[in-house]
This record gives sequence, structure tokens and C-alpha cells, in this order.
Amino acid sequence: KGFPYIGVEASGKEEIFGTVADLTGLARKVTSIEPILNFAHVHSVQGGSLIEVRDFESIIDTFSKYKKGDLCTEFSGVEYSGYSEVKLTAIKHGDLKFETLSEVLADLTDDVTIISSSPLLEHDSQYMNIILLRTIAKKLQKKESRKNDGEVEKVTRSYPVKKGTKLDVDSILKTTREVTRSGTVSKEHVIAKIPGLERVELWGEGKNLLCETTADKNSENYVAAVKKFNELIEALTGYSAKERKKIVSKAPKE
Repeated sequence: KGFPYIGVEASGKEEIFGTVADLTGLARKVTSIEPILNFAHVHSVQGGSLIEVRDFESIIDTFSKYKKGDLCTEFSGVEYSGYSEVKLTAIKHGDLKFETLSEVLADLTDDVTIISSSPLLEHDSQYMNIILLRTIAKKLQKKESRKNDGEVEKVTRSYPVKKGTKLDVDSILKTTREVTRSGTVSKEHVIAKIPGLERVELWGEGKNLLCETTADKNSENYVAAVKKFNELIEALTGYSAKERKKIVSKAPKE
């Protein structure tokens, strides 16, 4: 129902009807017409307009307004001069890159049909499919990486210390080594190693002990690490976790 539609393809020649403005204007007047997006032709007639991701996003958005189902498109490499196509080429040649288009396609939720108009018809059709699958895989990998990064918590806290407690680098280093059997000095900070915490950095400021921790909550050693960390803070400040919470109600939660 509703068929047939008439597909009118974008032209690659400046002197031939079929610019983007021609096609969208025609589609607005005749609703049974669907503009066909030939990336190589549009790229040529606009003097090499499809370079960045945003360029492809814009042209796809323009043509999508008039699609009748899948967005129908064609792709190939292209040689052009001025604002006109000279000849279609394999997709590896020229400045029209399918790799860039694939970045957009990988994020699209609507269906798109892409026909290879390359001289290497079937070869480039398969090659485009490989490029798209690689792009999708990379995006999924990055997404998973960001998800995992979100599970690593980095927190900086300030702890009160009992009167008379030393907070110089040497005393912090000595106590750290006594409790955790580790500790080094880097730029006046003490770096402690506690299995389950990726990093523990300690330094003194006034009457407070400052501590920056980076922890992976999914680590199998995380629970034991928190216990060892609390032992270290108690040894350095003179206050247990419960005492610290009572003393400083405004302190960040541990």
C-alpha cells in the first residue's frame, strides 16, 4: 500500500538537475517522490563537502525527512573537478571516506540501505560491510571501557587528627610502613600500597590528614582493602572510623 514511489537520485554534475536543493524541493511538491542519496554525487556537486562526521550527519538528516522506508543511498569513491564528478572510483581512492560515514551509521537507529556504485561493485560492497562492523566493534569496546572506568571510584577525603599528632611526611611514611608494610614518597606525598585499592595517596595539611584513594569496587580484595585502609587512617589520625564520624559530621562519608 502506498507504492510505487519514484526515486530521484542526486546528480554529480553541476549542469544536471539533481542538487540537494532540487531534490528536496521536488519531494516537498510531489509526495510520491523519494530523493535518493548518492554520497559520491553530492560530494562532487558540492565541491567535496562530505569530509567530517558532522557533514555526513547533516546530509543524512536532510534526506531522511523524505524517506518512505529505509533511507536509500549509494556509495563509491569519486574523482571530481570543481563542482562536478569526473568519474566514480573504488572506495579506497579520493577524499570521500566510508570510514567516516561508518561512524555515523554505527550510531543510527533508523535503517539505511547502501548500494555499492563502485567500479569494484561486489568487492567494495563487502569491504564497506567489513569497515562498518569494525567501527561498531570499536564503539562497543569504548562503551564497555567507559562502563568499567565508571566502576573505579576516585575520592579525596579530609580526616581530623588528635591533638599533638604529627602530619609531616616522615611520620606519615613511618606509620604507613608499619601498618601496610609499604610506602614511598613522591612530591611530598606518601604513596601506600594496599591490595584492592589501586592507589592511596596521603599528605598532611594543617590539623587534617588528606587522603586520595582510587578503588575498583569489583576487586576481590576490595573488602579486605577497606579494612586495612581504615586501620591505616586510625593509626595516622588517632581516631577510629566511628569516632571520626562523630567528630566531623560535615566530612564526606567513608
